[in-house]
Amino acid sequence: EITSLPASVEEYEEFFGNALTEARTVVHISSSKDISSAYYNASTAADSFGNVHVIDSGLSSSGLGLMVLRAADMLSKGMRFEELEKDLDQYRKTISVDYIVPSILSTSSKYKGNLIARIMMSTFNLEPSFVIRKGRIRVKRFLFGYVRTTHEEFIRGCFLHKNNIKRKRLIVTFSGCSP
Repeated sequence: EITSLPASVEEYEEFFGNALTEARTVVHISSSKDISSAYYNASTAADSFGNVHVIDSGLSSSGLGLMVLRAADMLSKGMRFEELEKDLDQYRKTISVDYIVPSILSTSSKYKGNLIARIMMSTFNLEPSFVIRKGRIRVKRFLFGYVRTTHEEFIRGCFLHKNNIKRKRLIVTFSGCSP
């Protein structure tokens, strides 16, 4: 079973307090508020400070990392926080975060409790691939076959329109697959 817990409000308060010993202002970019409660915890903690700003990235994982890199670059160039929020809102639209999770039936997802979906996916060897759209994880498509073939099809699908991929920063993360 896969579980991930965000930092508590108290942990965020301690983190922000420590960060403010070295900086006058803190900009915290959080994973999507529709995926995790991290945004709400960080926002609640930020209310204790006047100079901590929390931004909902609308993303997770590597997409969140790309947003952080962009923010650091823009802030180092002197961009103000209000401009940064607008810039990141536009930048978010250029980021694609896609996932494939093998053995989805054994994870704690909405499919775990849906018996019909579990039977259909098991019977037809279906593996769902996911994408983050408008801050939420959604099923993008179903792939037919076994784990190795679905991974290869998933990767090909991600690079199907490779001319549209901006190559300045590209993060590909995988686990359990050979290169």
